[in-house]
Amino acid sequence: MPISLAPLSESNAAAAQKLLLRFWHQNWPAEFGARFFQWRYRERPRTAALLAFDGDKCVATIGAMIRTYLLGGNQTQVCETCDWFCLPEYRQLGLGLKLIREVMERPEPIIVVGGTDATRGLLPRLGWQVLPEVGNYFLPLSGRVFAAFGLRRFRAGSERWARAIPSGINVRRVRQAPPPSPSAEMFTLNSGPPSLPTPPVAEFALAALLDGENLEWLARAPSEVGKLAALEFRIDGAPVAVSISMLETRPEGPCAKILHFQSSTPDLAVVEWIVSETAMHLASRGAGLIFCRASCPLISSALRRTGFLAGKPFPAFCWPAGLKVPAGPMHLTRLVGDDSIEFRSG
Repeated sequence: MPISLAPLSESNAAAAQKLLLRFWHQNWPAEFGARFFQWRYRERPRTAALLAFDGDKCVATIGAMIRTYLLGGNQTQVCETCDWFCLPEYRQLGLGLKLIREVMERPEPIIVVGGTDATRGLLPRLGWQVLPEVGNYFLPLSGRVFAAFGLRRFRAGSERWARAIPSGINVRRVRQAPPPSPSAEMFTLNSGPPSLPTPPVAEFALAALLDGENLEWLARAPSEVGKLAALEFRIDGAPVAVSISMLETRPEGPCAKILHFQSSTPDLAVVEWIVSETAMHLASRGAGLIFCRASCPLISSALRRTGFLAGKPFPAFCWPAGLKVPAGPMHLTRLVGDDSIEFRSG
């Protein structure tokens, strides 16, 4: 039977969900798998997927979501890809390549950060432009949680041996930055429409922007995925920044991912205060290990000064190859494509 392509729809959602659960490498209960798929694909703003079928069997997929970026000083609609997967027995047919080429026909520019080794090797060969790498940072606070992560990397389940480490042993502490002004205040965003300051246009060649729709979507994440921590920062009563994080309960222990910073000022003292207060807030809520990605030089500097360590950076790519991305700093974070799935329940 010939292979056919179709967009995700109500009629083929069950077949797509079955394939994606295999790609996500999760042994989830069926009820949670259905809720997670519903949240990730059916509830996420401006998200679609292209599927390949062998008869009624879904054998390959690629997701695409549209988000607003600053590009060369202008707000531009950009496509981010996610969940690019083909069953091993169908890869010789070139289905994965066919799907990415279909996405490359979209009118929007495409941004990819990270991806599998195969993705990283293929995109440059397809003519994608290689962007500056995105920094990968982590702040190990709890010795037990940090050791559990190291053990789990070698074998799932071995993280239990880290329980022999007393829970009160700390590896590092958050380095607190002073407030940049006596009027500087931090607030938790619990409800209501947030104020989302736009980064200074002149500071970035390329910058991902958070919008209210995606913030609301993150807040609706299944509880098993994590709990959103959204913070607003004000000076003289005016909002100057937000930080968005996800608190997770993982097999290794309580952790947090800083998904995004968005600030209207390039002042290093303000940025250091925002990063430091965010890390302290997450630590106060029990996070034993905090992760963050950042390509912005100011944020990267603030992370290091707060105590974060640098890991192996992530490559970044854009399409089309001739896209006019001006020279200059870029602001790419975890708020791109695949990052909401980076979660392990067991």
